[in-house]
Amino acid sequence: MTREEALNIIEKESLTCYSWFGKEMRENWYVLKDLTAINYVHGEWVTYIIGERNCIEDYTHKYFDSEEEAMDDFIRRLRLAKNEIDSELAERRKKELARETEGSA
Repeated sequence: MTREEALNIIEKESLTCYSWFGKEMRENWYVLKDLTAINYVHGEWVTYIIGERNCIEDYTHKYFDSEEEAMDDFIRRLRLAKNEIDSELAERRKKELARETEGSA
């Protein structure tokens, strides 16, 4: 996929918590979440994870010869991260609802 296609998917699917060629994109409450990153370094495309403490997780690096392959992997990783965030939000909502229910009983 191209950069334009990737950016359209990011917008359409409301994907967050990523680093796009060095520019971090995340919402305030996601400050302690990992970032999915894509970059072009030394003639290679690379995707990787920047950990919650703002350190690059070396074991997550994946190198590509083409931008299209790197974009595919980047979007796949972003979608996986979104699923994790959505699950975490659902669990938080469930706990808040349980506390409200206990408080009103």
